Amino acid sequence: MLTSFFGKSSPVNYLLACLFIFFAYLIYTVLKFQGEITPLFIGEHLLRVVLLVFSVLLLDFMIRKNALTLSNTYGIFLFSCFLVGIPAVFASTPLVVANTFVLLAMRRIFSLHTNFNNEKKILDAAIWITVASFFYYWSLLFFPVLIYATVRKEGFRFRHLFIPVLGSATALIIYTAIYALATDSFQWTANWLQQIGYDFTPYSQME
Repeated sequence: MLTSFFGKSSPVNYLLACLFIFFAYLIYTVLKFQGEITPLFIGEHLLRVVLLVFSVLLLDFMIRKNALTLSNTYGIFLFSCFLVGIPAVFASTPLVVANTFVLLAMRRIFSLHTNFNNEKKILDAAIWITVASFFYYWSLLFFPVLIYATVRKEGFRFRHLFIPVLGSATALIIYTAIYALATDSFQWTANWLQQIGYDFTPYSQME
């Protein structure tokens, strides 16, 4: 039944995927709710829901624009299932924001095959990945994906490898300037940089 339903492209499919995420988020929030309801509490949860729904629509746009699949909605269905399968994502605003920026970067990476304004696309992708890393450090692992796509694209030139460095440096400089103006300090890197750990116990926890 799911195969025949999501095997077609219909506005109802998008509505169901978004509602699925919304109700899963609502149930998780209600079950984990502690404390009191404040305007900040409502605003933060509203932001998460909006970004999650936007991520679904952005993913579908990326799939259709670059013809990554046939005319179906399996992509958003699987994406929704993965989100609900790891409900801990619903409790982390930085992770949801980072996911949105990574999808924006992947949109630019996948569009490199058109061989149009590729330098701008590489720069944009590098900036989006770096911005995502401000919210979730390990988003930087998408840089190898960008480098690979850059090398494999038609019309590759060695100078193209310097564009991601320029994009990342631009985002870092702007963020450093804003942080220095707001806090009169340059110590943000102490919280940004993270060490590699070998504690895999979090992977055994569903929450």
